[in-house]
Amino acid sequence: MKKFFLIAAIVIIVIILIGVVYVYINKDKIINYAVDSAVTSMETKICSSLPASMSQDSVKALFDETLVKIKDGTIDKQKLQGIILSFREISKDNHLDSLEVSKIIQEVKDLSKIEPQQ
Repeated sequence: MKKFFLIAAIVIIVIILIGVVYVYINKDKIINYAVDSAVTSMETKICSSLPASMSQDSVKALFDETLVKIKDGTIDKQKLQGIILSFREISKDNHLDSLEVSKIIQEVKDLSKIEPQQ
């Protein structure tokens, strides 16, 4: 019985080590996926609460260009993290008003230096 538990413990340790190595090797892909899904989720929620003064197409173009710049690595990751945290804080009540949406859109514009059409 001791051999069984010893072998089981070794197998579990090997599986954990393989998982750690896999995550370490693919950390950039995992981070890019997480950022991409966060920005896409933000875009979806913002487009559903868009003020009448902004067109949905221009906001989508803004977020698409921002995603391209994120993938190129030309965006400040600290500012992006700040925007994502700010959006998370604003959307805690599951309702975005036009001022909150305008604030997030302005932050994304400042981040990517793009002016969407109104």
